[in-house]
Amino acid sequence: MRELAVQSANSTNSQSDLDSIQAEITQRLNEIDRVSGQTQFNGVKVLAQDNTLTIQVGANDGETIDIDLKQINSQTLGLDSLNVQKKYDVKSEAVKSGGGQPSILLVLMIQLLKRVLVVQQTVLLQLRMVKSSSMQLIINILLK
Repeated sequence: MRELAVQSANSTNSQSDLDSIQAEITQRLNEIDRVSGQTQFNGVKVLAQDNTLTIQVGANDGETIDIDLKQINSQTLGLDSLNVQKKYDVKSEAVKSGGGQPSILLVLMIQLLKRVLVVQQTVLLQLRMVKSSSMQLIINILLK
């Protein structure tokens, strides 16, 4: 998605180019949602909804740990409204992001990074429980 954001920032893109880029971004967001909806650990969908997973950690009853699982999908990552055709007011976005005159790409990347950092701690907890290939797939989709 990063590569597509860079590509979309090129001012030589036609409307057809932007439509194609947006279609690919939408497909990748759908893939994030699909992975989120299907990733399970011991039959519990760990990314599909806010949930609590209780794990037995000791030999005796009651020796458990509750893990607070958070929903992680394109909406909770704040990516569901990502639109490469949207016109941004660079000055107002610069004020929101702390000053300067950043490029549109920089503004988009800062917004994306802020949203990703919000869920980072939850992702790290869940990564220990989920097959790393599922989380790696989501990370790869975001970074492409």
